[in-house]
Amino acid sequence: MNKDVSEIELPVHAHLPGENIRHPEGFLDHVIDLAPDTTLSQDAASNIPFQYGLRLLEEGFYWEAHEVLEAVWMNAVPNSKERHLLQGIIHVANASLKMSMVRMAHC
Repeated sequence: MNKDVSEIELPVHAHLPGENIRHPEGFLDHVIDLAPDTTLSQDAASNIPFQYGLRLLEEGFYWEAHEVLEAVWMNAVPNSKERHLLQGIIHVANASLKMSMVRMAHC
């Protein structure tokens, strides 16, 4: 996993359910497939899907961040600190998506 997250292109648009076209099925598989078998906190810096998911979140791609981070979350040990942390970050992505949708509704 020597790939730098900044080298992975961002989506052309942020998906907003009910507002614009959803990305094709498997759109993020090229990143999701890089997830390690087990998500461990000591590997966070080299976990490309985790780092890319955070980048997506920072850049306002909330739906996309949720999709990528969910794959990382699924590989975390049940009831582990990594799983709880990822669940919290996914909740932030979902809340941010909902807030974006409300803002779009008022435009």
